[in-house]
Amino acid sequence: MSRFTRAQVSGEASPSPADGARLLSGLGSQNPSRVQIPPPPRSKAPARRGFRRPWGRDRPRVEVVSSPRPSSADHVRQAALALPDATEQITWDVHPTFRVRSKIFVILAEDGASATVKSTKEEQAALIAESPEAYGVAAHVGRYGWVEVTLARAPADQVEELVQDAWRSVAPKRLVAEFDSARG
Repeated sequence: MSRFTRAQVSGEASPSPADGARLLSGLGSQNPSRVQIPPPPRSKAPARRGFRRPWGRDRPRVEVVSSPRPSSADHVRQAALALPDATEQITWDVHPTFRVRSKIFVILAEDGASATVKSTKEEQAALIAESPEAYGVAAHVGRYGWVEVTLARAPADQVEELVQDAWRSVAPKRLVAEFDSARG
């Protein structure tokens, strides 16, 4: 196990092993192998159990009950293609993407183990706080609120709701209104 001496850290010429032993013994309780790193600061956002939807009280709230049944790429594909005007298109040579009128709302990973779903920043933070092993910040587009979902760890009904919300965020308002009126 190698240890850095003060001379090595400051960029001076490398001391002999005897000098290094002398420098390390002079550190006393500040042994470099026992330096404790403080834990990262916790988020100030309170952990929430459910979702807060941005559309307010005028829309009836559906309570989601998590099921032990995990989601899969086939389940995401069925949920996305069941929505009006949704199409599947291979993008970047390997990734199936789901779109409504050329706007992407879900991207499946090449291996089908995860999906990137369009969301809001608030919902992204709530999902990650609720279940960090199943949800994360998506690469490249996470700063816009997109969520990376590990499908084997996320409940299928929750993933289906995320896909529907993502579709709602990119679909034309008239199409969303027709979809809502058809569902009752």
